[in-house]
This record gives sequence, C-alpha cells and structure tokens, in this order.
Amino acid sequence: GKMTGEHVLDQGRPYHVYLTYYQSPAKFWVQVADNVGKLEELQEEIANYQTQSTKEPHIARGRVVWARYKEGGDGCFYRARVDSVQSGGQCKVYFIDYGNTDILSNADIRELPSRFCAMPGQAIECSLSAATSLTEDFNKLIESEGLHLVELATSPTAFQASPKRGGGGGDYSGDYNSSQGTSLYAPLQFNLANYMDVCICHVEKNGSFHCQLIDQAQNLKDLMYDIQNAYDNDSAYVTQPKPNLPCVVQDVDDGIFYRAKILSTSGTSVAVKYVDFGSEAVVPISCLRQILDEHIILPALSIECTLNGAERLNVGAVVNLLKQYESSIPVVLKVLVKTAGHYEVELTDTNGMDDYNLTDLLKSDNVSLPKQSQRFKTTSIKLLVRNPDVRINDEEKVFVSAVFNDRSFFGQLCKYDVSVLEQMTDDLAYLYNRDPGQNVDPSIGGICCTKFSEDSKFYRSRIIDMKGPMAKVFFIDYGNQEWKKFNELYELMVEHYSLPQQGIKCELKDTYSRQITEQLLDQLLMDKEIVVKLESRHGDTFTVTLPECADNDDVAPKINSFLQPRQPQQQQKGVAMVKLR
Repeated sequence: GKMTGEHVLDQGRPYHVYLTYYQSPAKFWVQVADNVGKLEELQEEIANYQTQSTKEPHIARGRVVWARYKEGGDGCFYRARVDSVQSGGQCKVYFIDYGNTDILSNADIRELPSRFCAMPGQAIECSLSAATSLTEDFNKLIESEGLHLVELATSPTAFQASPKRGGGGGDYSGDYNSSQGTSLYAPLQFNLANYMDVCICHVEKNGSFHCQLIDQAQNLKDLMYDIQNAYDNDSAYVTQPKPNLPCVVQDVDDGIFYRAKILSTSGTSVAVKYVDFGSEAVVPISCLRQILDEHIILPALSIECTLNGAERLNVGAVVNLLKQYESSIPVVLKVLVKTAGHYEVELTDTNGMDDYNLTDLLKSDNVSLPKQSQRFKTTSIKLLVRNPDVRINDEEKVFVSAVFNDRSFFGQLCKYDVSVLEQMTDDLAYLYNRDPGQNVDPSIGGICCTKFSEDSKFYRSRIIDMKGPMAKVFFIDYGNQEWKKFNELYELMVEHYSLPQQGIKCELKDTYSRQITEQLLDQLLMDKEIVVKLESRHGDTFTVTLPECADNDDVAPKINSFLQPRQPQQQQKGVAMVKLR
C-alpha cells in the first residue's frame, strides 16, 4: 500500500498528545490525543479483516504493509512501513502509528489494502532541544510523569521540543541545574514585530507592566492546578533564602501557592516576585517552599514590558490608563524593542468598533478608556477554588456522582464532611435566591455560581465551553455538566472560594474496550462508593485504577475483566501538550 496523506499540524495551535515510544530526549514519538479514538477504530477494523488476509506483499523499501508486532507477546498486526530489505528473508519495519521499529521475517508481513492507508501515520517524531545537557533530568521527568507539556518547533526530520508548557512561540533560554536547584526561571523570548494577544496582569508605579499571553491561559491554569496539588504544609521549607532563589510561596492573603523568586531578605521577612503574575509581596520565611524540578524548568508566564514612548509621557497618566486594562481587557501587543528580559511594546485595543493605539490615546486630550471596549475576564486567576487534597499514588474512597462516558467519571471524596458541602449549598440557596448579584463576564475556565436545572438550586461551577450566548458549565463539587445562558451565570461570593473542590474527575488507566459502554459503566459505578488509586494526572483529570479490595468487590473484578492495555506502545506517560511555532 501507499499512504495517501501526511500528518500535518497547524502552526501556533496547541495539541494534546500521548507519548507512545521513547528512546531518549533526542528522539521520542507522540500521538495527537484527538485522533486516538479513530486509530483504535481503524485498528479494530484491521484486526477483523486480517483474519481473512494471508496474501504476502511484494516487499520493497517504502511500502506500507501489515506487520506483526512481537514484543510483549502481542502478536497482532499493525500498519508499518518497510524501511529496508535485508538478507535472509527479513526486513526492517517502522510502525507508523507508534514509532517502534523491528526486524521481522518476511512471513510476518501482509499486504495492506489501500482503504487502510487513508489515515496518515499517527506517530510524530520529536526531539528535545538542548538534549545533551538535559538528558538525565529529562529521563527523570519522563519516568516520573513530571513533564506534561512540551513546545515544538519544526526541523527537517522531526519536531523539536522545549521542556516547558508552551509560550506563544517563545524559546526556552534558561540554564537548568536540578542537583543544586538554583536555576532561574527561563524568560520567554520573542522576536521583533511579533504580535500577541495579551492581558495586563500587573502595573508598576513607574509605568512598566507585566502581561500574560491569552493563548496560554489554560496552560497557566493547569500549572496552578499542579502547584496546589504538589505543595502543602509538609513540603520542604526554604531554610536559606537569598536573592534570585526560585521558590514556591504560599500567599498570606488567599493561601494559594505561587511560583516566585526572592528579591531580598530582611530578618524573618522575604520580598518575593510572583513570576507568573508580575506582582510582588513581602511574606514570612515560613511561607516559602523549595520548588520541585518540574516546576522550575517551566518558563515564567508573565512578561515585563514598557509602553513605547512612555518616557515622554506623564507617568501618572500611563499608570492610570494601563490600570483600566489590568486583569480585564485584552489588548494586542507588538514587540518594537527587545533587550535582556524586557520589551518595549506597542499596545492596541481592538475590542470596540475601532482600534485604539494606547500611546496615541495618551498623547490625546482624552486618556480614558474608549466606551466601546468590552470588559471581560481573561488570564488573571488570583481567586481560585482550592484543589482537593489528593496526591499521585494515593488510594481514595469516592462516591461516584456522575459518569461522563465509557471510561470517565466524577468521584466525590468521602474523606470530606458532606455536611459542610450541604451547609454551603443551603447558604448559596439563601443568598442567591434573595439577590444573585452581578453576572460574571464569561470566559473559559472562569468560576461562577448558577442553578442546576434538575433541582433549581445554586452550585459552584466552572465554565468549560462557550458558544454564542451560551456557556457550558461543570459543577465542580458534583460532576454534572449543562449549558446555561450568560445571564444565568453569577459571580461567586469570595467566602465560597475557600472550600476545596469536593471531588475529582477520574479516567480508567490507559485502557480501551468495546465491551464497556457508558451505560454499563453507569450501571456498575453510579451512586456507589469505590476506592480508586491515583496513577497520574493530565489537566484536571486523574488516571485511576480500581484496586482489589473489600470496597471494590462488587465492581473492580467486573470492570478490570473488560480492560485491555493499548498496543503496541512501549510507554504511555499521560497527556502532554504540543505547540508548534
């Protein structure tokens, strides 16, 4: 057979991927997660068809065939490409959907019908930039599943990856020394004349400001989620604070952990800068934690900038105008001058009927915000609902309150006092039925309070999708989802942020079976208490297994009997995100 197309990724678009085969940081393969279901359907069709096919093909270099995968006792046939024909009736093949290679007997090769060649090979070869210096550290990250996101750049033979969560096309440029834990966060690097959609997250008194890339909002939320789960009061403290030392800080106001670097020390207090938000704070030394390797290797997600021509303008006017945009209105940023760790930029408000250059606004008599600009929340996430207190490798007892599909469900953590959640629900009903307050400015990932249609009660929710005047909300303490009108979404009162999310999204670990349906999983799990083991996490979803124990006697044997590992992957370390530039 011959492939009818190539796997093409759009530049600038983020991709969720599975790591399918790993040799080294300089060479590993991934699959785009969105295509995995289609590939499994194709593989099932191939498995049904191959029993009817015994025709051996003409074996030639470059030919696409069926090849038997022998490693691990699989013995099934998969799509492969003949890379070389060798003596002794053997050939070297490359499994085009997984990245593996093998030397097989010609007897293990079958002709592939052309209808199975329509889907391009799904294995995408990647290499890590600076692989030589980071080999040992990258191996540890892969083994521990600490590296969740990578950013890719094209090269002649593969995609080149940087060890980070993405950055709108920026390159990783920092030094990394995991043994000493003293490396600085890498700054994002942008080329002159780059245009980016940003949100101003912090304005300094001198008129400089920090901004965040809007297309990295979800990455920032994922990072914050990771950090809340990775640190607590038992985490290692910073015992010898010194300027420029990277750390994690528990904010004294909201109790949330943030990545930071130390600016200065004075007695028992430390001045720190929150590197993903740009703001500064003075905190007790007891609020500092030693930062983990997987969090120091990611670049700082806020960018320090100065408005072009600001030195010739009134500083107070510059600050006042920028603060009108702070954490509320997105703007388009263009890089004009680039120096070490700093950018002189042009900002344009494109939210109204006309575009407004902010420097031009400052030069005019009217320096107030144009009336047609539409305010809405973007990347600033100072207020967060605390994440559940769970860790990878923990076993947690949960009450299954929602089933999403044939492998995913929501479990309320039984260790939490249900009476506290019930009391909060009663409080929300009392307060919001009297006066629901202001509607939220909807944005994906935003927290709100809204009614659940089945019981007309108010619950804490997160916006997970938007279409037209509608938003899809996820009820974070129960797992239900439904579409709501924008005018049905209300701001969550500050006092209701403090209670941790009461449950977790779960996905059965790296398994697939046509025998399990959503209806069957619902029958087996819904409204039952079970024990799950948290194996890994991608985004806000935990990959779980069901251990054999007394609490699982009714469900685990039935479900586990259906589940089969994906093949022929040698490694599948959770979900990553790949971003082309």
